[in-house]
Amino acid sequence: MHRLFVLAALCLFVGCQPAPEAPQPPAAVVGAPVTAGAITVEQAAARPPLGGQTTGAGYFVIRNNGDAPDRLIGAASPVAATVELHTHRDDSGVLRMERLEAVDVPAHGAVVFAPRGLHLMLFDFRPAGDAAPVTLRFEKAGEVVVDFAVAPLGAGAGAAGDHDH
Repeated sequence: MHRLFVLAALCLFVGCQPAPEAPQPPAAVVGAPVTAGAITVEQAAARPPLGGQTTGAGYFVIRNNGDAPDRLIGAASPVAATVELHTHRDDSGVLRMERLEAVDVPAHGAVVFAPRGLHLMLFDFRPAGDAAPVTLRFEKAGEVVVDFAVAPLGAGAGAAGDHDH
């Protein structure tokens, strides 16, 4: 009789449990790596304009896992009027920004876009929230849409928190 009572209680307990939820697909992660062909873009972050300014900067890493080189030939974003490829060059001890037409990405290599080096200039940058979609155009890999994490001002050290283009 005691076994029957325990068995009935167990059946009642198991029968009252909610059905397990179906697995959900992972949500897109802002700044998560994005791959197109042999190209992977990772660590994408954007610095919003400083107070009173309208230009932001974008930083990221491009990895080419393929056997052939590729080239980054342009960029665009719906939250910026214009996006340009830029670098800094040393002109007798003074860093000067310089616009680039393209950036070579070697086979089995990586190119880092970081403060005081290669970077994107985002003119009339109007990010809405913590993400900014940017389309990077490659000669071979084509268009790659990447969600850049938009770091708030004063976010600390690192690519997105550094305010030097």
